[in-house]
Amino acid sequence: MALSLPSKPRTLLCWRLGAWALLTVLCPLPASAQGTAPGAFSIEAPKHVIRVESSASSVPLDTSAHHRIFEPSPPPGAAPLFYWSGDSFEGPDSGVGTLSATPTMLLAKSVRFFTLEPPPPGTPPRVVVVENTHTEKRTEFKVPRTAVASLKEAFTVSKLDAATTYQLSLSSEGRYAWMRQENRMADEIKTIVCVKRLPSKKASAVQAAEPRYVLLREGTPQSLSGISALACGFVDDSPKDNVGSLVLRVIPSGQDPSSFTTPPSPDDAPPKSAFQESPAEMYHQGKLLTAAKQFDEALQIGQQCVQQAPRFAECHLLLGASYIRLGHPEEGASAYRKFLELAPDHSIAPKIRQTLEDFDKSKAP
Repeated sequence: MALSLPSKPRTLLCWRLGAWALLTVLCPLPASAQGTAPGAFSIEAPKHVIRVESSASSVPLDTSAHHRIFEPSPPPGAAPLFYWSGDSFEGPDSGVGTLSATPTMLLAKSVRFFTLEPPPPGTPPRVVVVENTHTEKRTEFKVPRTAVASLKEAFTVSKLDAATTYQLSLSSEGRYAWMRQENRMADEIKTIVCVKRLPSKKASAVQAAEPRYVLLREGTPQSLSGISALACGFVDDSPKDNVGSLVLRVIPSGQDPSSFTTPPSPDDAPPKSAFQESPAEMYHQGKLLTAAKQFDEALQIGQQCVQQAPRFAECHLLLGASYIRLGHPEEGASAYRKFLELAPDHSIAPKIRQTLEDFDKSKAP
């Protein structure tokens, strides 16, 4: 993350202090959505992200093999080093975590490494090892010092009492969150990252020794104490195509979570209960039907997909292809145009644009 010199003295003070988790109470929270604890909060996939900057260099991987990724010699007391792969073949939740000397297995097209706070001045770059499990090829990568994720778009939960123990939980509660990465089909997300903010610059030795982040997964609550605020979000590099939300609850231990009202779901996310199958599953099923030349059945799946998830670009892609295969080019072209509206940068978008150009030329007098 590139740092630019701020203009206001108060902001300059915060910038000099470095790690967000150790800011003093003089520093303002990031200018993102905010909520006051205790309570239940809607963490929206298109809005509330911990953004992996382009400085977090992407390391290409062999898609035919799993890879072992690890940091052989983590510096003592250093901030955790995260890995993130938006194109993991095993889903986005398997593509985010922290590195240690113990290898983590990953099957993906690429992976990025980053921290959540700037490294201390003068420290050498962190070194990560990537091993191909098929070829046993071992490669070392130096993580750039600038590979720091941005918290500017994270959802902040403020006014936590440092003397209170809170239970953090993530749940769907009748909704879902989906992420589309590398211009491919969307996947469901069930993990966010939260960064702690301590109550003062002079944290206790116990607080300073504790991890300053929380990797929060749906259905796995965690307890926290000694903090004054949190910054939480989905890890992503470009959330523009994401859809939906999950519910983050920050509740004092021992209190009934149901006593806190669930926030409303964003308008663009239909309730999860509406789905017999997920949009991704319907799209995959439609592709199989198309390959088997069962175009009528594929059309029915496409229509159902569009009805249940109108903002899912792949639903319109399936619908358009089905209409064209059944000899209805006008309806197919309309569905293709909607697909391009929703996913103009999709990997197949150039081919669809060419198809539409050819269609429009065929109608010209």
